[in-house]
Amino acid sequence: MREHIEDQEQATHAPDFWDDPKASELILKKINQKKFWVNAFDKVNAFYEDLLVLKEFFDEGEDNEQEVNNQFDKLTEAVEDLEFRNMLSSEEDSLDAILEINSGAGGTESQD
Repeated sequence: MREHIEDQEQATHAPDFWDDPKASELILKKINQKKFWVNAFDKVNAFYEDLLVLKEFFDEGEDNEQEVNNQFDKLTEAVEDLEFRNMLSSEEDSLDAILEINSGAGGTESQD
């Protein structure tokens, strides 16, 4: 995916890239979406690598269990966030929505 992002970014440097603004905007949007996933993966991977280092320190008696648990919690939270965003990654999920609330029966308080 990183190579694909680099290829698309190189295409944005072409002199005729902005000749069709709508197509250019669509390409940039796709690049940003791919960058989001790469950055999110990098974040999870960094938490994992840090956890491995802390575990090694803990095994050698140089670190306490609380530090390892805190890093594990950070890793778990980052993975859960990534999984949640993956569930909401279909094409329609990035669209805007309008929410309208209408009061129903229930007296004057419901109208406020």
